[in-house]
Amino acid sequence: MVRPLFVSGEDPYAGADMPSSRNATAVLIALHGLLVLVLLPLFPPDEGLGELPGWLLAVGGAAVNLGAAAWLVSDRQVRFGLMLALAYAGIAQLLLLQFLAQTVVPYQLLMLVWVGASAVQPSRRALVALVVLLAATLAPIATGEASTEDRNIIGRALLFAAIGLVLIAYVAYVRAQRVTLRTQERDARAEAMAATKRVRDLQWITDAALPHLGLQDLLDHLLDRIVEAFAADQGAILLRADQGSRLELHASRGLSPERGPDLYRSIAERLAERHALSPRAVMLERTERSDPLESLLASAEVESVLGVPLVLDRRLLGVLYVGTRTRRRFSVDDAALLQLVGDRVALAIDRAGLFERERHIAETLQHSLLPEQLPDIAGTDVAARYLPAGAGTEVGGDWYDMFELAEGRIVIAIGDVVGRGVRAAALMGKLRTSLEAYSFDGRSPQQVVDRLHSLMERQHRSEMATLLYVSIEPDRESVELASAGHLPLLVRDANGRARFLAPDASPPLGALPYVRFEVARVSIAPGSTLLLFTDGLVEVRGTSIELRLEELRCTVEAGPSEPAALCDVVVRRMLGRHEPQDDVALLALKLSPLPAHGFTLDLPAEPEALASVRKTLERWLKEAGTSRKDAHAIKVACGEACANAIEHAYRPGDAAFRVEASRMDGEVSIVVRDFGRWRGQRGTDRGRGLPLMEALMDSVEVSTSSEGTTVRLRRRLAAD
Repeated sequence: MVRPLFVSGEDPYAGADMPSSRNATAVLIALHGLLVLVLLPLFPPDEGLGELPGWLLAVGGAAVNLGAAAWLVSDRQVRFGLMLALAYAGIAQLLLLQFLAQTVVPYQLLMLVWVGASAVQPSRRALVALVVLLAATLAPIATGEASTEDRNIIGRALLFAAIGLVLIAYVAYVRAQRVTLRTQERDARAEAMAATKRVRDLQWITDAALPHLGLQDLLDHLLDRIVEAFAADQGAILLRADQGSRLELHASRGLSPERGPDLYRSIAERLAERHALSPRAVMLERTERSDPLESLLASAEVESVLGVPLVLDRRLLGVLYVGTRTRRRFSVDDAALLQLVGDRVALAIDRAGLFERERHIAETLQHSLLPEQLPDIAGTDVAARYLPAGAGTEVGGDWYDMFELAEGRIVIAIGDVVGRGVRAAALMGKLRTSLEAYSFDGRSPQQVVDRLHSLMERQHRSEMATLLYVSIEPDRESVELASAGHLPLLVRDANGRARFLAPDASPPLGALPYVRFEVARVSIAPGSTLLLFTDGLVEVRGTSIELRLEELRCTVEAGPSEPAALCDVVVRRMLGRHEPQDDVALLALKLSPLPAHGFTLDLPAEPEALASVRKTLERWLKEAGTSRKDAHAIKVACGEACANAIEHAYRPGDAAFRVEASRMDGEVSIVVRDFGRWRGQRGTDRGRGLPLMEALMDSVEVSTSSEGTTVRLRRRLAAD
């Protein structure tokens, strides 16, 4: 009987404000106690049980009221049930006071206090408490103690009932409004959280498209995130083939390996047909019907599919869809999110395609501007490596070059244009061509670098480039270095010790006006290897460049002596298995004495090649201790044979000839071979080359065949 007064259904306090109810009850109880203390002297409680017991009970009850009020204010753990118990105790207290004072008024009027205390309870409990309060109010009539005041008691009871009902209704209304507001707030918060999740998922998905990625890497990254964001079991991206309408599977997740791409292409085509009618997201569900679509979904092992077209500028690029193996009703929010994702995926695909096309153009341009092959110069062994930056990165402006000048000097150069893309590649080609032109024009290393700097200042004010220019003297015993903000030259001696060489620090080309570039002359030992490289080989984010340069020096010291093998070791050790983050250019040149027994030169059939033959032959004869008279005769005779091969063996166009020099038992043999068809002499006053060779050499033999012409020259050297 008592328990239902304090316990009710699921949530009897829905919408209730516990702190406000607790504070209101505390105020009403305190007010009740104070009013009792005020009324006790006027209506003493000494009639029912006597003076002393009556006063003790009455004052004790008022004190309990005040103590209970203070407790409610201080203790935040008091709940509604205890407050309801205090209300019932207060009603009983008023009945006791009426008995002790043997009067109904004014103590019965204090029932209004407990009407208010009951009204803050849940509606059902408040109504029960109000009934109990009305019964207590009408109790004097039932006992016959106040028959003369029956009408007044009934009137007060009706007043209490009216006030109580109004308060209960008002409190219930306020709580219902609060519940409604909380529900609306919860729904709004849920919508806001859903919107936030959509934005976060969209941002997380599209973040994959921010780096410069190749198209396939981009599609794989995007699809991984899309499938995860939608908690899907499958996903696929199909793109239209170039110049066609056929969809090709480019990326997939969760698809059965036993199913061929044609199955998923068929699903995408069905989605594309639906997209033709509406550009919005389309959902397909598997049902019990036996139509082609159901067969496709059953074969793909999916129950529900949500797909969107990848459209850009009214062009259908492809189709994106996700699927689940269990039946799932994709929500409107899912469709909206996938639509947004599809729009951004279309932009990312178009951007990646544009980037790949630009990268291909830049790579093609860059490779076309780099040397197709490095010159074969006697006494040198050279190797070069060029590694473009990894996928998703634009090509840079790294380059290298090597050529031999007429006076026998060898020039090796390496540089790096600041920037990326087609513009950097084009500027790289311009700098390399200009460097060759200035060098073949007879300019010194300092003048070459100065002129390139002036070129940058005049025509490319917003660009910069680094450069390392190395000129190797004909005797191969010293080099001249000129640097414009580039990394130093690394030289490994024949004994394996490696060291860095660099002139005084200078800014890059085009960086500052009125710059004078210094040149350093350095001696090198025979058998030295020169290594030129760009910053992509040694620069690693977060690692000191000094540490990386020292690592490179140690790698070169421990590496093989052959330039090709050395380049491979350096690339493998410095870059590891990862793709470089920047372009890498590397050139290794080993200078070796010409073999005493002889050498072979393969040269283009061009007049410029005669200087290389002359300088190489002069160096070889000098290293062998040949007298000046013998050396002069051999050089002139060989030069005449080479000139004949260039002039008579070929028509204009690409051609080559070979020079083979050997020494044995004090006799020098020179063989000049061409691979063309000999042409007769042109003009008059010609044909003196063969008599000249015969006059200078001990033996001259000329043999002609379908494979070309061979001239053999022999001369015995004078005794030392």
